[in-house]
Amino acid sequence: MTLAEKLEQHPNCERWTKYGKDRIYVNDIPELLGFRISFYNTGNISSVRLVEGSIAHEEYGETSISNSRAKRIGIWGKLWYDVPSESWQGRDLGETFVEPLIEKLKNEVAEPVA
Repeated sequence: MTLAEKLEQHPNCERWTKYGKDRIYVNDIPELLGFRISFYNTGNISSVRLVEGSIAHEEYGETSISNSRAKRIGIWGKLWYDVPSESWQGRDLGETFVEPLIEKLKNEVAEPVA
């Protein structure tokens, strides 16, 4: 099974094929990184907790960060796997999170060793 086929089965990944492109987008990036975000009714961030042992917690070493800091750290971007080129691409995602997130996804879809 190819990486694309495995990613397509991941609950946070969704295949998108339009305009001659074939991509698998990663959804809920903040959640995958370990950020638990609460919002006000206005849509603004009210609080941000970091799950212990998560990528976010490893990066910041804290269990919470301020809402203003959360807006600046680059967790609101996009990440996708381009199927034809078999490469990862992204936009507006903090560099410190790209590689750990890709590794996390690869580990989650890896076949168990017998």
